[in-house]
Amino acid sequence: MAAIVNAFADRFGNVFLTFDDGTVKKFFGEKLIVACGPIEKMRTNRSLHSFDPDNLGYAWMYLVNSNQKIFIDHVEINSPAASILLYYKDLPRRMYEGKELRDLKIAALDIEVFNDTGEIAAVSAAVFENNRIKTYFKTGSEKELILFVRWLFKQKPHILVGHNIFKFDLPILMEKAQEYNINLFADLYAIRKRSKRLAERTFEYDEVSVRGTEIIDTLILAQMWDVYNRSLDEFGLKEIAKKLGLASDDRALIDRSNIRYELENNFELFKKYSIEDAVEALNVFFALAPPFFELTRYMPISLGDAIRLGSGQLFDLALCCIYIENEIAIPFSVEYKPQTSGAYVDAFQRGVVDNCVQFDISSLYPSIMLAYNVEPQTDSLGAFQYLLNSLTKKRLELKKKAKEETDPVRAEILMSQANAAKILINSAYGMFSYRGAVFRDTDKGQFVADKGKEILEFLVKEVQLLGCKPIVCDTDGIVFTKESYDVEFLHKHLNQRIAEEFTPQIKIEFEGFYDKVFVHKKKNYVCYKKDKGIVKVRGGFFRSRRNEKFIREFVTNSLIHVFEGKDLNKLLYETANKVANKELSVEDIEIKVFITEDYDEISETKERLPQYKIAKLLQTTKGNRVSYYVRHIDVPKSKFKVADAAAPSSEFAHDYCVWFYLKRLKDVAEEIWSDISQPLPSFVSDMLSEHLPKSARRRKTSKQSS
Repeated sequence: MAAIVNAFADRFGNVFLTFDDGTVKKFFGEKLIVACGPIEKMRTNRSLHSFDPDNLGYAWMYLVNSNQKIFIDHVEINSPAASILLYYKDLPRRMYEGKELRDLKIAALDIEVFNDTGEIAAVSAAVFENNRIKTYFKTGSEKELILFVRWLFKQKPHILVGHNIFKFDLPILMEKAQEYNINLFADLYAIRKRSKRLAERTFEYDEVSVRGTEIIDTLILAQMWDVYNRSLDEFGLKEIAKKLGLASDDRALIDRSNIRYELENNFELFKKYSIEDAVEALNVFFALAPPFFELTRYMPISLGDAIRLGSGQLFDLALCCIYIENEIAIPFSVEYKPQTSGAYVDAFQRGVVDNCVQFDISSLYPSIMLAYNVEPQTDSLGAFQYLLNSLTKKRLELKKKAKEETDPVRAEILMSQANAAKILINSAYGMFSYRGAVFRDTDKGQFVADKGKEILEFLVKEVQLLGCKPIVCDTDGIVFTKESYDVEFLHKHLNQRIAEEFTPQIKIEFEGFYDKVFVHKKKNYVCYKKDKGIVKVRGGFFRSRRNEKFIREFVTNSLIHVFEGKDLNKLLYETANKVANKELSVEDIEIKVFITEDYDEISETKERLPQYKIAKLLQTTKGNRVSYYVRHIDVPKSKFKVADAAAPSSEFAHDYCVWFYLKRLKDVAEEIWSDISQPLPSFVSDMLSEHLPKSARRRKTSKQSS
């Protein structure tokens, strides 16, 4: 078998291997070179893009920054099982080693396009360097604008950001650059298909990599932030900037439906608007990216990878790095099997409960893994416990330093580092059951989940022994009635009982006191304080984007009415009247959905779904979003199909199907009224009957007559 004597990798994932017979072969990977065999037992690892050099070995490449050579000292084959390690030297270990985020040159790019022709109308940029922002605004011919973007890339910013840059700005710029035979990036570049799982949706995009410049999409960062916050109705740049407190009070606004008119008649306003778009994209990046930037210090990955990779992948990569740096071959993965059960969640009653407290177990799963010395069975080096321990200690130290730091910029950096450590710590448990992880171990993951459940069940019993009523359990915490106990006693008593029954390393923390808690079902509850209003919302029933905006607002207002003792029936009547009188706007009723198949490849099953009917109509490609509403059609209720009545939001003319949206309102209201043990007023059903399709009403009248 030919031996590898030299390897060369560029930052685009191309790997060139030189063999001892003088041949050179090129392969595509992505990430440093270590090979494990035997070849016939190799499995593709989704997190580590792999290649097989014609049965001569199996390589994984971890990130190589710029054009760096990897010199292979020797290839060691220990046994017929062929555990192979490619030793290396002179390899850059960390992409941004020795630099802070604000030490880098970071540019933001934004383009405006004419609505009628699709031509590029203007380009704006904001460049951060040496703690200053310099802005640019260009109009002119398309070729001039393309050349300006090329000039921006030639300035070699470390990072270029944009909002929806991968699905809007870059595709347009690249297409136009090709027409003019211009290399937009002024250097080598590569394009890869990517996807990022974001709660109930998957964001698919074409990632562009340019030598010397990382490109980051703030739309992805914003969606990741919203997975946990669930406070964004839209993912437009202006709404995100406003939600993050980054929008200026005098933010310039234009009519985006007529870009040509605004450019020709309101030039100065248009210029201000365009520049502020670029500056806002830059500010959103600085607000959301720092923890991910800090992750690049722990392993040789790019900032884009730190953002894109799932939590289970990150800890696995960090372990692989420890093995590589210690010149120990990465072990074979154990056979994958799914985990049979997960976290403990429960709801002990529905409706409104007064005078409640919440206690959470601090870092439940990491604490269990540390206390019970949990580690993957293939981890012969003990890297898992070493890394988890060091990250935990480092995070506590960083949080302490951040609180003591008087310089706000330095304090922000320290907190970003602490948050990066937290992301890695929390990814340790996910690694166990992640199919693509090298160090996966479902049995250990199951042990951690079962122990967490055991601890929470013990807490429930302890709370009951005190005479308190448990309300909800949610993975790592419990909400229960406070009764006459003070918080200090409860905190001390529960910690003592946990230490006696399990281990002192499991700590209980007081999370908060709530005047009222509304429980719908397990994993769906809302906490309320008289002085602050709603302070915590958990669960899809209360905030799912599968619901229309008017439904989400109705649910929120219903909760406020319940908490504050207002007339809930009046709210329902007013909302139903708005629906019946066609006072709802398209924003109130439209549904926005990301498409996971190209319009020309939609399966027969998906063709029956309204979003795919619209996607086919509008020729929407995979990874993009469609928005639709349900239009009125006069067919019997029994034959009514949402897909038949769905229409693009752009065609909205207050012609929505009243009975359909009244039915949506009625279904949600029935659940809320049931939670508080009240009958639903009959006026909703009466309104619904009045607005049934004419054919359905005729049959109903005929039946009543007979």
